[in-house]
Amino acid sequence: MKKTKFKIQGIKCSNCSLLIEERLRNVNGVVRVKVDQTSNKGVVIYDEQKITESDIYQAIESINDFHLEKIEEAITPVPKILETENKGYDLGIKKAKFRIRGLKCNSCVLLIEGRLKSKDGVVKVKVDQTSNKGVVIYDEQKITEQDIYQAIEEIGGFKVEKIEDGAENSVENINYDNPSIVKEEKPPIETSATKKVFVAAVVLVLIFQLFTFGNKNNQGSRAKESVKNTVVQEQQVNNNQQAPAVKTAEKNDNPVLEAYVVSRCPFGIQMQRVMADVIKNIPSSAQYMKVRYMGSVSNGIITAMHGNAEAQENLRQICLREEQPTKYWPYVSCQMKGSGQEVACEKPSGVDSSKLSACVSDVSRGLAYAQKDFDLNSKYQIQGSPTLILNGQQVSEFNFGGRTSDAVKNVICNGFNSQPEFCSTKLTTANAAASFSATY
Repeated sequence: MKKTKFKIQGIKCSNCSLLIEERLRNVNGVVRVKVDQTSNKGVVIYDEQKITESDIYQAIESINDFHLEKIEEAITPVPKILETENKGYDLGIKKAKFRIRGLKCNSCVLLIEGRLKSKDGVVKVKVDQTSNKGVVIYDEQKITEQDIYQAIEEIGGFKVEKIEDGAENSVENINYDNPSIVKEEKPPIETSATKKVFVAAVVLVLIFQLFTFGNKNNQGSRAKESVKNTVVQEQQVNNNQQAPAVKTAEKNDNPVLEAYVVSRCPFGIQMQRVMADVIKNIPSSAQYMKVRYMGSVSNGIITAMHGNAEAQENLRQICLREEQPTKYWPYVSCQMKGSGQEVACEKPSGVDSSKLSACVSDVSRGLAYAQKDFDLNSKYQIQGSPTLILNGQQVSEFNFGGRTSDAVKNVICNGFNSQPEFCSTKLTTANAAASFSATY
């Protein structure tokens, strides 16, 4: 038997920890598992003859929203890089450092890292939410720095600013006393090609290790100042946790599946995309699904977690849902294809623009509709986008197959006393794209 400890990035609520535990308990070779939401840490005891540590980590990360960091029992000091390194030759490997405007949550970090890792030529990528900074090691023969920045901005809502180091964007040394200070390398001592390649590989690995360590060190001083606030916040979360998801909800003749989202959350958009695809393939299912929104109204102004632009789009979609329901899904299906498509999508979706504007500006209509959604947020203790409520009970799409059209169809069908014929229809089991995308 072996034991592995790890830290999980992306845990938002108690349901996340329950989901991870449930997923691992069904994996052959896992003997015992415990995930603590408060500390974001977990431990698994497993039979190494049946499963590897890597398999366990992959099983957790495949849930989509999570990223694991192994907790080492003993940390070995990282050696300093020698002052004299390679720069007299070019392996085509470059480094881009940048700041990301609009980075609001850890889901955004995971989305950006995932999108860049899929690009041919990207060797490694790290984005830090605390500092809003990122670094990418890439092969300039396959991808350019501008391509990388464009890929990030195309996700929607982000603006990338290059961080200039006062030197060309080649491999650099890091000052280990202050990892934020970058020092240009000296010309290399004449050496063999084999040694040069070896040194280059070591440099790349250590740069990323120390980038991560540096961010943790920078966060340390801030953590000391906010420890009291953090404890209080964690206590509040524990006292007011989101209700755990059920595998089988209460059933009735006319079930209602409500998805709580925000309009610029990558994974909220992903859920809307899934629901739109279900309706496209099974039009009659529309009557059993409803999208609601997270946020609040303060002093007559609607607010949302990702800022005013998101709050206003939430309000627009709420008004369409309430006053032009037949135009809601055509509009959303168009709008989530790309950032900034809101106005352009009104006409092709058949939206009555003047009626929409009147609803948004009339507090007795738009804000009143929104407040009903926000009251339900409180009732169900909604904490993350997306969250599914079926017949008044929280359910997890991951108990039915994930964020896929077939899984969401199965969630709806799980709420019927007597399942309709469409429940036997097989839909795609592929995960929908997160954030803005022209395709499913």
